[in-house]
Amino acid sequence: MNNELEKYFAGTMSATERREFLNKLQGNPEAKKEFARMKAIWAISGLTSQEGDREKTATGIVQFEKRLKRRLVHRFRMGILKYAAIVVLLVSTTWFVSNLYILNKSSKQYTEINVPKGQRVNMTLPDGTSVWLSPQSRIKIPNEFNRKNRMVELNGEGYFEVTKDDKKPFTVKTQQFNIQVLGTRFNVFAYAAKKSKFETCLIEGRVLVYNKDNEDERVYLNPHEKVSLVANRMVVSNSNFDNEEYLKSGIFSFRSKPFGEILNYLTLWYNVQFDFTGNVKLDELISGKIRQSEEVDNILTALQAVYHFNFKKRDDEHYEIY
Repeated sequence: MNNELEKYFAGTMSATERREFLNKLQGNPEAKKEFARMKAIWAISGLTSQEGDREKTATGIVQFEKRLKRRLVHRFRMGILKYAAIVVLLVSTTWFVSNLYILNKSSKQYTEINVPKGQRVNMTLPDGTSVWLSPQSRIKIPNEFNRKNRMVELNGEGYFEVTKDDKKPFTVKTQQFNIQVLGTRFNVFAYAAKKSKFETCLIEGRVLVYNKDNEDERVYLNPHEKVSLVANRMVVSNSNFDNEEYLKSGIFSFRSKPFGEILNYLTLWYNVQFDFTGNVKLDELISGKIRQSEEVDNILTALQAVYHFNFKKRDDEHYEIY
């Protein structure tokens, strides 16, 4: 199996050889588990720096990847593939968490779903619309849409693939803004705890975004555009949203984002707080990938590969960054 393992990750196996190799793994639960971990690490370590990048990039990850690929097979053979603190943004074995959400029947007409920290939920709404919810998100959906419209209420982040129905608009209601569509694909970031940040990115179709308190404040988005809050006003700009597959798999990809903004995501996803001491530059731009189901400690350890900082865990909800 050693030679087969090398050929698999080198990409030199034929389709038949790959199928036979994976079938062999089915009969060895321990090898299957470790193989899945190695495959995930290999995939995430593939971020390369771009020529001309001025920010801190994953150069350290790229250098580590070269060493990692030389050692992966050896470590797998020895059965000690344990990367709790490797300088790569860690991932765990891919698995679905659709059955881990907290579901509350708020009434006979509505169902409320709350996503636990560090987990994700995928669901299909009564009209066939697919929704992927990020950690610490909450959605309120009717058990049955009415004849005139389709409305859901969102507090958090959701990726929507809306089933088209020209006669019944689909509306996502957030704390301050509503997003109305007929049938399209888009992502909404609207955590009530982070009022200053609201964003809707359109991948396909067309959407209308408007202020609930002032419907004259409205914008229409075309594909590859996004609307964000700037000085508490909606501003449209180009969107390079490429997180569609990452959102579905629970992997958050970021390029040239401020270090402080990444920590803000962790605050929302895991309900943790960060205290800053020393000379920590929160505006330092970094790039990488994070699996949302990973532990905060592991994510922080992995981030140290692209930006030099230290951290100390005070308790389950408080960290010191210095």
